[in-house]
Amino acid sequence: MTSLSSSADLALTPTLGGDLLEQALLQARADGDMEGAAVLDTWLELRNLLRSKRPEQALTALEGWLTDLELPEGAPPPAAVPQYLPHTAAGVQAVLRDPQLPAHLRALGTLKRWQTPAEAEAALTGALAHPLTRAEALNLLGVLAAETGDAGRAAQAFAQALAADPGHYRALTNRAGLAAERGDDASAEADLRRALELNPDHHAAHQNLAVVLRRQGKRGEAVRALRRAQRLDYRQSGKRSSDQARRELAGLPRIPRAAWLALGLLLFFGWLWFSGGVQPA
Repeated sequence: MTSLSSSADLALTPTLGGDLLEQALLQARADGDMEGAAVLDTWLELRNLLRSKRPEQALTALEGWLTDLELPEGAPPPAAVPQYLPHTAAGVQAVLRDPQLPAHLRALGTLKRWQTPAEAEAALTGALAHPLTRAEALNLLGVLAAETGDAGRAAQAFAQALAADPGHYRALTNRAGLAAERGDDASAEADLRRALELNPDHHAAHQNLAVVLRRQGKRGEAVRALRRAQRLDYRQSGKRSSDQARRELAGLPRIPRAAWLALGLLLFFGWLWFSGGVQPA
């Protein structure tokens, strides 16, 4: 199995991040430390955006925070950005002020342009080393490896992504996909249920859970998971108006939303029940 870059082996300390940062945010609010609370809240917002595969929105949020940040005139950028998860407001601020962080976020958003996992890994060198972007970079490398048939490399990447961010629900969903493909539906179900604990509205986890439950003979639960996925698909379709607006501005004919929805649901049900496949997140 091909190993990932050396940056994937950096000694991070997940026990100092994650829930402890959420606790630190609550404590800062309780202490009336509004400046510290704002920094911690920004980190958690960016982390959630990356977990939900929205690096472009994370970049916008970061740029807004940097614009509003009040620093002494002429304050230099941090001399060195630590490669471990920060656990204080001061540490978070230093990491978020990394002048290279915007480039790392852009790299996450443009990964689809790369053709091979090796090329993608080279493009994500910086993102792999940064504590904010590391987990998502590893998750993306895992997806690319899985799509090229390198299940071992994909499993390694997903495990490292979860070590960097145990709450990365898409990495859990993707690891479940590997388990399902090798026939380990029980492990896949466990990961999918954990992903749904972290994000009950994660559509792909509900959809894939329906597949693995059906294959285990749990048809009642599978139907419930499928219906939940269907409801989420309907709800989220209401948030996709931007694509329709672009079609209209381009002078393309407008197809009624109901027709798109009906066709999508028909294809979705057909794929789910007849192919039994799972989808990456």
